[in-house]
Amino acid sequence: MFAILLLPGYPIEAIIGDTGLYREWAEQIVTGRFPSGDDRWQYPPLAALMIVPPHLPGTVYGLWFMLAALLLDLLVLRLLLRFSGQAAGAWCWVAGLLLLGPVSYLRIDLLVTAVAVCALLVMSRSRAFGALVAAGTLIKAWPAVLLLSLPRGRASVRAVTASVLTGAGIAGLVSLLMDDPWSFVGGQGGRGIEIEAVAAMPFHVARHFGWPGSVEYRYGSWELLGPGVQVAGRLSMVLTAAGLALVGGIAWRRRPAAWDPAFGAEVALAATLLVVITSRVLSPQYMIWVIGVTAVCLVHRGARQGPVALLVLVAAGLTHLEFPVAWGAVRDGDPIALGVVAVRNLLLAGAAAVVVRGLWAGRGSGGEDAKVRPGRG
Repeated sequence: MFAILLLPGYPIEAIIGDTGLYREWAEQIVTGRFPSGDDRWQYPPLAALMIVPPHLPGTVYGLWFMLAALLLDLLVLRLLLRFSGQAAGAWCWVAGLLLLGPVSYLRIDLLVTAVAVCALLVMSRSRAFGALVAAGTLIKAWPAVLLLSLPRGRASVRAVTASVLTGAGIAGLVSLLMDDPWSFVGGQGGRGIEIEAVAAMPFHVARHFGWPGSVEYRYGSWELLGPGVQVAGRLSMVLTAAGLALVGGIAWRRRPAAWDPAFGAEVALAATLLVVITSRVLSPQYMIWVIGVTAVCLVHRGARQGPVALLVLVAAGLTHLEFPVAWGAVRDGDPIALGVVAVRNLLLAGAAAVVVRGLWAGRGSGGEDAKVRPGRG
């Protein structure tokens, strides 16, 4: 990652801007107050666990942030190897982040993905799973969908109870110690459609046929604004809810005796992919979530998600190509650059369809051999 940043002509300016923003936020958070007046602050309070520690007097924030990300990367790799019946999951993780590029080390998403991976690897320990899901949700909201992975029965009740109690405890402590920790909630309502999102593709085509919309920097990302965007945004949220309801229904019909952690990981992958492709925002770092959950699927013996992992890895490479390599062209609406984004989005949609179809057909990884088994060391 460090070497890629040093390549001649590599557009480093496009990806280091967020670390400067994180530094500004860290300076405010250490005073006991979240940046509630900044519409770019779109994170739950535990995101501060990644943002604040690199803020050391007399140091280069971006360098320390990357070193912290490196440690998280190594932690996830160690977990995947420790709990793996095979090395495919670890290789998927390594290859995925490399293909995605240095943006992996310059965003907070490695932290939340590390928590999510840990949760999925201890899914059979329902209370620990629920507590980790709560912690991940309070870093960045998407890990809440991992609760759909649980089997019917007492294990689900224990996990959800642990998740609620952990979340409530953390929320109460944060509210007691900090000012405005929940200001991010109100910042989501006015968002448009980010230019890389699946929902943005029809508008990019429409721009070439006279659609009068524009591209503006709002809420920390480049968004489409104009006729029909708000409707598309609301439709995206409806599709997210519908997709999660579908995955939850498929998981719920699985007999508890036939459930295993491998099937749960596949449910988590389906839910994560559906959240990503139906979201109003599809930032490059969201690929870290998908790579992490895909890697967990490949940890299990008898895993069936090899073809999906290939789609995800190709999508990661295309994401690196569109951001930061061709980012200026994407913002300007260049057809070739937008074509790269469209292909990436189609690959993610195809991956989601493959996983959901397999779950619907009852082709979970299944079986005793599919359970996570600690490796040596």
